[in-house]
Amino acid sequence: MIARFSVGLMLAAVLSFATAAPVTLDFESLPDQLVVGNEYAGLGLSMVHGALSLTAGFSLNEVDFPPHSGVVALGNELTSSPLELLFSTPTNGLSAWFTYSAPLSIMSYAIDGTTLLGTVSSLSSSNFGRSELIDFGFSNVGRVVIQSADYYILDDLRFDSHAAPEPTSLGLVAFALAAAGMTASRSRRPSAG
Repeated sequence: MIARFSVGLMLAAVLSFATAAPVTLDFESLPDQLVVGNEYAGLGLSMVHGALSLTAGFSLNEVDFPPHSGVVALGNELTSSPLELLFSTPTNGLSAWFTYSAPLSIMSYAIDGTTLLGTVSSLSSSNFGRSELIDFGFSNVGRVVIQSADYYILDDLRFDSHAAPEPTSLGLVAFALAAAGMTASRSRRPSAG
């Protein structure tokens, strides 16, 4: 009985690290006007080319560009440069809420960064005052490029995180597996007497 329970615990521990966990970034922890780069590296995500945190009522005009949730959203720092999302491992289930003043083009690339998986465009030429959910979740995405001729914000970025567990977490799992193995081997020993 204990051996079956131990095997079940080991299997659950292994599967918990093998499956992807959906993550939604609302950016609320970011200070106003921070150039965002590796703040989410622990989730396997980095950003390049001018992602800027914007706070409603301060650096963000929330009437024209309302965040989908909370008061902080990401915007493009310069209208001429695209925002790039780089994932350390292939991810799925990508989507975000956007408000934009010119059409958006979102290109998803494979983990090699050059193989184009597909392109998604915004539904209209602008959507001032309201957010639009755009799903750009092709499978096994490693790089996303978001481009527009004018300003836009994104909020509530959702993706499936495949980030590797921290070394301390792996150590705890190894300890639990070793303890479960010792318990199982003790229960199989014949009793003396």
